[in-house]
This record gives sequence, C-alpha cells and structure tokens, in this order.
Amino acid sequence: MDERKIKILNTIIKSYIDSKEPVGSRALSKLPEIGVSAATIRNEMADLEELGYLEKLHTSSGRIPSNEAYRQYVDAILTNKIPIKHRPVSIYNMSAMSQSEALDTIIGNAIKMLANISGYTALALLPEMKDVYLKYINIVYLSPRELVIIYIYNSKEVISDSIRLKQPIDRHTLDLVNSLLNSSLINKKRSEILEELHSTTYEVLRRQHTVLDEIIPVIEKTTSFHSEDKVLYEGLDNIYSYNKDSVENNLDLINYLKTDNSLMEILSANMDSDLQVYIGEEIGIEEFKEFSIITMTFSNSKGVRGKIGVLGPNSMTYDKVLADLTLINRYINGHIERR
Repeated sequence: MDERKIKILNTIIKSYIDSKEPVGSRALSKLPEIGVSAATIRNEMADLEELGYLEKLHTSSGRIPSNEAYRQYVDAILTNKIPIKHRPVSIYNMSAMSQSEALDTIIGNAIKMLANISGYTALALLPEMKDVYLKYINIVYLSPRELVIIYIYNSKEVISDSIRLKQPIDRHTLDLVNSLLNSSLINKKRSEILEELHSTTYEVLRRQHTVLDEIIPVIEKTTSFHSEDKVLYEGLDNIYSYNKDSVENNLDLINYLKTDNSLMEILSANMDSDLQVYIGEEIGIEEFKEFSIITMTFSNSKGVRGKIGVLGPNSMTYDKVLADLTLINRYINGHIERR
C-alpha cells in the first residue's frame, strides 16, 4: 500500500476504535492530516475494501476495519510506526499488587488491576513452579466427621481443604495420620507427593486405616490441581460492555470461559516469545472470531514462566493495552526474580 492508503486506513481504524461508528469519506475529508477531497478518499476506500482491509455495513455508507486491517495496525504499533499511548503512572496502584508474597495472589491482583484499567477481560496463565515444595501440612480436627487440611508451600501459597467423613475419626488416629503425612510429604515437590501417595507404604497404611481412603484422595486431587497450569480471569463481566452481542450470548461466552479451559492451548504456545497478539480467526476458536488477545510472558532465572494478557473486541485500544501490559508485566517480572 502507498503512504496515502496507509494514512487513510490508520485514521479509519483509530476513529472506529474510539467511536465504534462506521467512518465515511466526508468525515475524513474534514481532517487536516488527510488533505484530500472526499471523492479521492472514496476511491481510496474502495481500493482498501477490495484489498480486504475495509468492510461496508448495509446500514451505513461508512466503512469499518476488517481483521486484516487490525493486523496491519498492530504490526505498525509493534514496529514503532504508530506510537504507544501511555497512561499516567498514578493510575497504577502497584501497592495493591504487593499485598501478598504468594505468586498466584500477586498475579491475581495484577490482572484485576489490568481489567479495571482497560475495561476488558484480563487473564493469566499461572505457571507450574518447578522449585515449589511443601513446607507444612496439618489436618485440623473440627468434629469426629469434619476435618480441615492446611497446606503451606515454600512459595508462601496457603491452601485448605474441608472434608466431611463418612466414618468418624478420633483424635488419636488423626495424630497418627498427621505424623505420617509430615514424615513422608514435607519438603517434597508436588510431583513427588503424588508419587509418594501411590507408594506401597501408603497402600499398606490405607488397608490398616480405612479413613485414609477418604483423606488421601482429597490430598491427591488438590495436589494435582495445583501442579497443573491454570488460567485465571478478571473482568469477565466487562464482556457485557465491550461486546455488543445479546445478553444471552455473552452469558454463554462467560460460562464457556469459566467451564472450559479453551484458551489454555493458545496461552501455552510460544512461551519463549515475550509478546503475542492474536486477532479474530488467528485465535483458532469459533467463539472468539470477533475478539483479540494480547499476551506477554513473565519469567525469572529459576524457570518460573507464565503469561498475562487481555481479551477484548477486535476494535480494542491496542496501543493503550500494550502500554498497560508492558508496565504490569515488568512489575511481575521484577517480583518473581526477587523471590
């Protein structure tokens, strides 16, 4: 494309992102930076439509950008041809992200801020931390049939499970179980804990103490769940604001995100790449063809690696989102490197 077509296309994209209204040649001709007549702009817009960068709505004489246009626009931002708009640093309350030392809480607070600032949906792929091990486990006696299991890891992550037993347990037996767990599971990584719980020793003990048949599966389930990569979301309700689909369809989309780990594959891909932008069909999921996802990878020298990102409409404010992601991701990187 020549310079004039690029200028007209980028102006249309910026206008549509700001207003969400189709852009016509007459409005463009009034802009001093364009500097050509409405007739010339109409010809250029017709060429851009033929090239696949613009689409015409039946209800308007104006044009809207296609996904190909957004891709061209994002690539221009990433190559510094279009400047990124930075928000005032004062709107980023970094102290709110530092209220805990646990990595999952730090990242959860970060994407909560990201969702609030951007107005879109923020997400994070939490990493499996290879150097995490169990520092403390204790089963607390509430009643003969009610127990709480507390796990504390060296990452400062604290997890708890509540159990309602089918058969009662006395305090003496519970003391034996706690002694067993502490002697065999402390200072072990999650994969090692799962291996230990399937060992011959535990098979014998489960036959001797049948209450372990209720306790051990709970420990296994929790340990397995927290040893896997997970996707966190914040700002899911923002979908109602930025996606102009029906309430029912938006609710279906939110439930889809909550119940199906649909974005795990795309988030897990290209972990060595610092920045990824997926627009529309590039996501590869039919439900997200009208959406874009921007992700950034965070990592440290010890092998901790994950991603934060933003899910929004194809017409999202890419420059502002990239600025927000860059700043918040820099904060996460600094935090996990100091761990």
